[in-house]
Amino acid sequence: MCIHASRDLQRRRVVGLISFVIKLGLIPYALPAMMPTWRWWLGATLAGGGLLSALWIEDSIARSSDVLGALMGLVITISFVTGVLVRAFTLAMAARGIRAGHCIAVTVAGFGIMVAILVLPVLL
Repeated sequence: MCIHASRDLQRRRVVGLISFVIKLGLIPYALPAMMPTWRWWLGATLAGGGLLSALWIEDSIARSSDVLGALMGLVITISFVTGVLVRAFTLAMAARGIRAGHCIAVTVAGFGIMVAILVLPVLL
């Protein structure tokens, strides 16, 4: 009975962690991943990257010892970087003449990969 209770607790923690990553990482991932052209993508990359750089510099200057804040910053940063990389890949696919449906599939799969990148190290 105790083994089942610990597995249930672990399962709830994993589901909670995945939910946390999805809720926090969806917007930073979607912003660069949905840019219509490479110019918009470049502008979003520079603006978002500049904002994230400023926030990380400010956090390092303040020497925050808040673990949850650092975790949230890490999730947002990795989500944004993954969105930028996925959109760069899909823009290259579109330039080669690959259909839009395949680009959408890559974008959706990229979000799943981002969640796995953030959740799997905690589980191992």
